[in-house]
Amino acid sequence: MAATSSAYPPPPPFYRLYKDYLQNPSSAPEPPPPIEGTYMLYGSNYT
Repeated sequence: MAATSSAYPPPPPFYRLYKDYLQNPSSAPEPPPPIEGTYMLYGSNYT
């Protein structure tokens, strides 16, 4: 008997919190606010 295997792990259980956008547009969280001020990314400073 062959064992079943998957190349990827199963999704985390919180995926059940999200619905189809057409059924419930407010089910997804709001995007985070833009970053203010200077920040470093990959060794470069951005403003």
